[in-house]
Amino acid sequence: MEVDEGCSGSDLDYLDHKSDGDVGSENGISGDDLEDNEGGGHSVDYYAMEPACSIYPTFRLPPTHEATKKALDDIKLLLKPRRKKKTGYLWAILPPMLRERLERMRLLLWTFIDRTKPTRTQGRPCGPQWMSASLTTAHTHEKGPYYARQLCSWTKAFISDRDELPFDLYGASKISKLNDEELTSELHAHLQSVGKFVKAANLVQYISDNNVQKQFGFKSTISLATAKRWMHVLGYCWKSNHHGQYVDGHERGDIVRYHQESFIPVVIKYEARMRKWEKDGVISELTFPTGEKPIEEWYQDKVTFYAHDRRHSGWKHIDAGSDP
Repeated sequence: MEVDEGCSGSDLDYLDHKSDGDVGSENGISGDDLEDNEGGGHSVDYYAMEPACSIYPTFRLPPTHEATKKALDDIKLLLKPRRKKKTGYLWAILPPMLRERLERMRLLLWTFIDRTKPTRTQGRPCGPQWMSASLTTAHTHEKGPYYARQLCSWTKAFISDRDELPFDLYGASKISKLNDEELTSELHAHLQSVGKFVKAANLVQYISDNNVQKQFGFKSTISLATAKRWMHVLGYCWKSNHHGQYVDGHERGDIVRYHQESFIPVVIKYEARMRKWEKDGVISELTFPTGEKPIEEWYQDKVTFYAHDRRHSGWKHIDAGSDP
């Protein structure tokens, strides 16, 4: 039962002890006018006046037996769906809080259906069994009346609409800054301008700029931990020894042209100043013009071109290829 809270109990007592002058003044009639009424001056109907506040009950009916039975069957299938083309059930992968609430809603529905069996067989109304079932379910899980009301609210919402599930909304009101597409595109452009070796500190440095903070509504820069989370959201991941398969491109047209026109002529030019070994391992003597020195050649394996980069780990975009 709900009561209109337009006035309190003390206000009711005050209304019970009002004088005739006070009652008449609320309707635009003063106490003097009421006195004149005895002489036939005015006619006042006290029963036609509207009360200062109204007290009336509002009853909320429990769900019907058919609706609760269907909802109970649907919750059971939601928690343990049937296997396709097989006997038995599957274990539904649900968030822990959602599963816990659905289990307690299932218990509430079953308790309500079980307690209303005698009244249904006798053709009598269910009575206050819905409230009693919710209190019993809450007490079973060491909860109080407030949780019982929450169970009733979740269950009635599910009965009305099967998509109304009691999800845990903790933290749902927080919206990430990365939902701003303009900010996301600016961060991508900044990381691409840094070059090959990007790091999370680049985001911290970028957000530290006063113009950027003013443009996107930042009060201060972000922490390094937040920058690392943003790197993952932006499509970067931390990789170690990200080497790919070596591809020999010596048959490509530009490689052949470089060999014939640039590399081989330079090597022939330098051979006159390079040491030469005989078959027995003896170094042949070379004579050089005045002021010239011998040239030492170092032949490297094709894998050693990346041996001295010294950065074996770093942030790599998921769409970027690996180095040979």
